[in-house]
Amino acid sequence: MLRLVLFSVSAAVLVPVVISSGVLGRVLMRPISDMTRTMRRIIGSGEFARLNRKGKSRDELAGMGETFNEMIGLLEESFVRQEQFVSNASHELKTPLTIIESYASLLKRRGADRPELLEESVEAIHSEAVRLKGMTEQLLLLATARRAWQAETEKVDLLPFARQTAATFGKVYEREVTVEMRGAGPDRQGKAERMGDAVVERGDGMPTQTDPDMLKQLLLILLDNARKYSDGPIELRLGSEGERFYMAVRDNGIGIPENELPHVFERFYRVDKARSRDGETTGGAGLGLSLAKELAKALGAELTLESVQGEGTTATIWLPAT
Repeated sequence: MLRLVLFSVSAAVLVPVVISSGVLGRVLMRPISDMTRTMRRIIGSGEFARLNRKGKSRDELAGMGETFNEMIGLLEESFVRQEQFVSNASHELKTPLTIIESYASLLKRRGADRPELLEESVEAIHSEAVRLKGMTEQLLLLATARRAWQAETEKVDLLPFARQTAATFGKVYEREVTVEMRGAGPDRQGKAERMGDAVVERGDGMPTQTDPDMLKQLLLILLDNARKYSDGPIELRLGSEGERFYMAVRDNGIGIPENELPHVFERFYRVDKARSRDGETTGGAGLGLSLAKELAKALGAELTLESVQGEGTTATIWLPAT
């Protein structure tokens, strides 16, 4: 009798335990099963999909589902950007290659009979080759992950650094670049001390910890933009505001419309008519400011852009003071 009672009680206890365990297991495994089906659907269709989140559960499985959706969102955004980047890059690289091929074919067909075509063709081929080289270098640098950019920081005094960079740029492009020291912000009115060859360094100067090569590349991009989109002298203003130093490159060109400013750091984005001199195109690829933004992030600096249509544009590099 005792044996019969024990078996009966054990069976009565085990049946609901087994049933409840199965139900609980299905409830717990449902998010994982949904995630597995979603991943298989993504693999099969090649399209991004997200989990359908129901309820307001905040347990670990719900958190895993939210993280999965966030990851899919980032992957989808990255894929769209990459697809657009490849499409734009293919178009931009195709143009100079087509021009070079056309002039080379023209020289091959008529170069011997028409010597006057030689100078025009060589100049066009050289110009497009230089543009293609610069575009390729920028594309390769932009394609490199920012974490792979090894910034080797050292103490740099921004005063002599700015003077040397501006002097080199001015000689290469035969443009006047003035360097000024300001106590107020880069675009504020105030007493300015021109710093030419007779600059007098005072106190401790403007020391900061940065990578001089990357900072020089960043500054040259901004100076080159000012050269392309203005005819007058280029101003390079230096100063401090709070706990930061700034280097501001200002041109007196036609400026950028306010509605275009949020897009100028996008790759291949150009404001040809608004930023051209006399309505002519400058031939830029729209990569300079995008590369400048990436360089600033790698340096731990901030890059801002202000522009007033008809008055000019100011691009400012903000660096921490040391």
